[in-house]
This record gives sequence, C-alpha cells and structure tokens, in this order.
Amino acid sequence: MKATTIKHLTMSDKNVAKILAAWNPLDVPSYIAEDEYSSYVPLLKGMGEAEIYEWLQSFIKENLSVKQISPQNETILRKVAACLFAAIQHK
Repeated sequence: MKATTIKHLTMSDKNVAKILAAWNPLDVPSYIAEDEYSSYVPLLKGMGEAEIYEWLQSFIKENLSVKQISPQNETILRKVAACLFAAIQHK
C-alpha cells in the first residue's frame, strides 16, 4: 500500500489530518504532525461518528497503553470524533 502524505490529500482529507495533528495524542513534533497523521485519513473516511469515536478509543488504548479512558478524556474523544466526522462529510 502506498504511504499517504499530506501532499496527496484532498482539502477535506487535509482538514482531517489537521484535526488529528492538533489533537496529537502521540505527541509528534508539530512540524511533522500533519504528515504523521495523514496515514490515518483513509481509514477514517468510511466511518460514522460512533465508529470514529470507537477507533479513537482503541487508538489511545493501543498506542498509549491505556487500559481505561477517564470520563474527561472520553469527552475530548467525543469532540474529536465529531470534528473528524464533520470534516469527512464536508467535501
């Protein structure tokens, strides 16, 4: 599979990458964050808001070795999911 970079994305997809970069759960340096997170854009494109939320939860648990997500972080994940879904729907 070809690697996705920010240069190869549509404007809508770039907005998705920008949202992920702004959230930046992996604490990637800001100057490479959009490129880093652009690889997740194709994965998210076919998802609904609830699926995105579930994916975000899994992403946090797997990549940050978190077993339980706090209620405060669940609220953040719901907001991120809503923003991502809105960006995906905006074509």
